[in-house]
Amino acid sequence: MMYYEFAGSPKAKEMASQIKKKGEESQRAMEKAGESMKGMLSQKSEAEQKQFEKKKADLEKELGF
Repeated sequence: MMYYEFAGSPKAKEMASQIKKKGEESQRAMEKAGESMKGMLSQKSEAEQKQFEKKKADLEKELGF
């Protein structure tokens, strides 16, 4: 990347611009994927918590608490 920035030719500048653009696109895609994974994990965690509470309530009911 540094080579293209310092080369000075129009073609090198264009290449540097394309590399930066693709890097930014990749970064945005990674951020979206991260947010998606975070959402999936929080939903799974909520579902597991509800299941735990239900089992806990059933056990307490069975034991007479």
